[in-house]
Amino acid sequence: MENNVGARLREERTRLNLSQSTFADVAGVTKTTQGNYETNKRSPDALYLAAIAQHGVDIQYVVTGQRAAHSGVAVDTVKSAVEKAFTMVSAANMAVTPAQLAAMVVAFLPETQAGSVDDPTPSGGGHRVQGDGNMVASGSGITQVGGRVRIRTGKK
Repeated sequence: MENNVGARLREERTRLNLSQSTFADVAGVTKTTQGNYETNKRSPDALYLAAIAQHGVDIQYVVTGQRAAHSGVAVDTVKSAVEKAFTMVSAANMAVTPAQLAAMVVAFLPETQAGSVDDPTPSGGGHRVQGDGNMVASGSGITQVGGRVRIRTGKK
């Protein structure tokens, strides 16, 4: 496997919008050492990697070339959910509270991100929400925009 650690290190530094000098300070090395790492003249040690990891560098990517899987929601996924919710509210010309808009955004996130409908801890007014992805219903203040929704109230 070709060693492109230096190029990936430089890529991460520029992604974080840091100069070589600032990045070296963060990592606890000299600018010369940072330059040597980025040109593959030297290889960074574990202490260096630990230091830069604390500042947002994807160490797995630097070392292997493979991005680390993040446990949070991808930025593009959140943007898409916000855009869908905003479009629906705008198209319906309706006023919603910040909490209602937030519930809409969560409803547009993939189920693994937004939580399962079988979640034992309901949000809002205590009702579980189910639907087909183009509506929102939460708690006792229901906001439905298109589609169909089924609310579980705990009664069978």
